[in-house]
Amino acid sequence: MNATACVETGRYLSVPRATECAFAVAGLTYSVHSALYRDVVESEILLPRHAFIFVLESDGELMVEESWDALRRGPRIALGAGTCTVLPRGRRYAARITGRASLRYMFCQVEHSTFARVLGDGLGDFDLRPQSGPNPMAPGLVERLASLCGAPDGFPFAYAESLASMLIVEMFRASATKPIPPELMANVGSARFKPVIDFVEDSLDREIGLNEMASLVGLSLTHFSHAFKTTYGVSPYRYILQRRIKRAGTLLRTTNDTVATIAGRVGFSSQSRFSQAFASLVGSAPSAYRSSGNDG
Repeated sequence: MNATACVETGRYLSVPRATECAFAVAGLTYSVHSALYRDVVESEILLPRHAFIFVLESDGELMVEESWDALRRGPRIALGAGTCTVLPRGRRYAARITGRASLRYMFCQVEHSTFARVLGDGLGDFDLRPQSGPNPMAPGLVERLASLCGAPDGFPFAYAESLASMLIVEMFRASATKPIPPELMANVGSARFKPVIDFVEDSLDREIGLNEMASLVGLSLTHFSHAFKTTYGVSPYRYILQRRIKRAGTLLRTTNDTVATIAGRVGFSSQSRFSQAFASLVGSAPSAYRSSGNDG
């Protein structure tokens, strides 16, 4: 939490906190922290962006009394693993936390305009409702996004974009003051996707973003991902992965490049991650595939 946006007072003027990572993807800025709470801590948060706090792990017992805009919101509630707090933009949030526990949590911020970019310009006027309680996300989604922090071999950017976009969609569904409007699904066939397919083939040696792909056909991320899977039977991320592995197989058969060199030529940040993905899709390690003379 940025010190200029969050002021903590009370018996302890600060909470011992360590930040595991912080980065931005698909319009979502998020960070993962661990913090130690003792006795009584009072926090106040006011942000120009929407924020979400997800408790990933908890060791101990904490109770929290909350209010928005100085209006008390109900009785004390337990603050533990699986708890989610939605902090709408411009709403002053105050909390009085009592108890003793170690928490590991994810703190997310998103600009209001990001929802329209992900869901489509037809979204119209809306806001988010303040709320606290059980995590409304699909099981495992927050944990998968948090697991990208400090991944030793990096991670596919398109995969991170996909997770971030899913989180934005689900938070809108759970907290927005209006439902997701039914988007007009234009007849998006393979002909319209040709620029995307050509772009992927020309870009297999680097990171490929879903935003880049969606912009080529003028669709929101959600519409694009849905239409692409309808047309090709796999998600955009899965399609990119399949094309990378197909290209790698050709290079293994037709060049003397090392496995590490080929991994870089098909957009992988490390040989180990490439080898794992190759074995998962092909059924054998890259070196074994090359030795077998398999034509795939």
